[in-house]
Amino acid sequence: MGLNARRERTMAIRLLTVVLLGLLTSGLNAAEYYTWVDENGVVNYAEKNPRNYDATHITSTRAFGRREIPRQPVAGTNSDGGSSDSDGRDSDGEGSAGIDPDEAIAAERARVAAQVAQVKQGNCDIGKRNLAQLEAFSRIRVQGEDGQERVLTDEEKQQRINEARNIIRENC
Repeated sequence: MGLNARRERTMAIRLLTVVLLGLLTSGLNAAEYYTWVDENGVVNYAEKNPRNYDATHITSTRAFGRREIPRQPVAGTNSDGGSSDSDGRDSDGEGSAGIDPDEAIAAERARVAAQVAQVKQGNCDIGKRNLAQLEAFSRIRVQGEDGQERVLTDEEKQQRINEARNIIRENC
């Protein structure tokens, strides 16, 4: 095997290792930060909320790029925050249009179903990519608990292949 081929293979194995480790630790240290667009149209990122800009706070529950859908008001409250009586009249004694609880629940279910479908599609893509990489390379290097690089045993590699297949089966 030539020197360039060996280097390419080593780089591919390291890339696969980074991807696999990234997948394993992706949710463990989700940082919070702010993002905004400045007057020049440049997207900026910072750990602290900038002054004089309308920044979006990014957290593990509100990921970057995920569109936030405004929530519908809860049935039983009107737009000014007052409560309504059971006969549809608000606290002023005036009638209100009100919200049909069944429609509100159906809309929320549809929103949640769309989010679940989006997450499942992302998991499906990751599972396919991992399986393709695991099957493409005969030796996979990972970083051991002691910090040293090592090669996955055949059993460990097969276990990861099975995990990738399960992810595909559950999400695709």
